[in-house]
Amino acid sequence: MRMLAATGVSVLVDKGGSVDERQRVEAVLQPGMRTHDGAFAPFAAQIARSKLYIGYDSAGGHVASACGVPLISIAAGFVSDRMRARWRPNGTVILGDHPNVLGEIQRTLARIQFPPCTP
Repeated sequence: MRMLAATGVSVLVDKGGSVDERQRVEAVLQPGMRTHDGAFAPFAAQIARSKLYIGYDSAGGHVASACGVPLISIAAGFVSDRMRARWRPNGTVILGDHPNVLGEIQRTLARIQFPPCTP
């Protein structure tokens, strides 16, 4: 979250579906970050209008891929190479068991040119 905040772009974070997820999100939020807490459809609409989606392999990532939004997806793994090939979204996929997930995210963010935020 600190890496995302350092980019200076607008960041929307989903609070998740459980009390535990909400608590984890609230513990790492950075100043200026917005949160979504509610139905999925409005969150999906926000994803569709985004410049970048970062998250774990989830419905949000599939929305981003379907809408052509660049993404960084952290995937827990695949049951087979065939599944990985068929699932692969447009974007960067980092396996969750990669020895340096945060480093990979940081390298990917460094390659992205973010437009300035407009209020």
